[in-house]
Amino acid sequence: MNKAIGIIVDEYIASRLDEAEKLGWSHLILRSGLLHKVLEFKSRLPSCCQAMRRAMVDDRDTVLDAPPSGYGATLTILYQLPRPQTGPSVAVGTLFERINRATLGRELLTNLDGDSFTKVLSLTSSTIKYQRGKSVLSVKFEALYNAFEFIRRRGSSGVTTNELRLTFPETFSQRARPCNCTFLFQLLRVAGLVAVSGEGKRGNPFKATIIPQSF
Repeated sequence: MNKAIGIIVDEYIASRLDEAEKLGWSHLILRSGLLHKVLEFKSRLPSCCQAMRRAMVDDRDTVLDAPPSGYGATLTILYQLPRPQTGPSVAVGTLFERINRATLGRELLTNLDGDSFTKVLSLTSSTIKYQRGKSVLSVKFEALYNAFEFIRRRGSSGVTTNELRLTFPETFSQRARPCNCTFLFQLLRVAGLVAVSGEGKRGNPFKATIIPQSF
């Protein structure tokens, strides 16, 4: 498969929720074993369960059944409909103020333009293209998703730009696309998924720390 398993499951769940909402349903119940079968996976139940739990919203959705381990064919979740709005979307033309000591603590999604901003130029099913200053760059969603999963697994320890470059050199190294590091942090911060700290310099690099929620 070209896409990461997690992305495939996320997209399938999102499509089912969207379809059910358009039909006017009050809720949708998904079961991991059936999800695994429909997607024709082999030995991917943990990924299915993780995606199902990621799609949950606190105080709204309910785990109806779950195996002792939490990850198995019997995980069953009831999702309430309609789904709540989850924060700013990333569309073509979206502008992000660059992360630096001055912008930390302020909202990064703005309506201003200029060389100090990163602008989303285009989106495809696999790639996002953006402009930073005079440079036009692109990065695959799969690479961003894998990096986000790495940050999520680190929890309160957080992940620095240096660690991203060492772990995913093909996407974030200085030789590849160093701007992709801060671009990812911008996306996740605007989405409300991470908090960003640090000064972006030697000895105190930027760090993204996951914000606890219903993953």
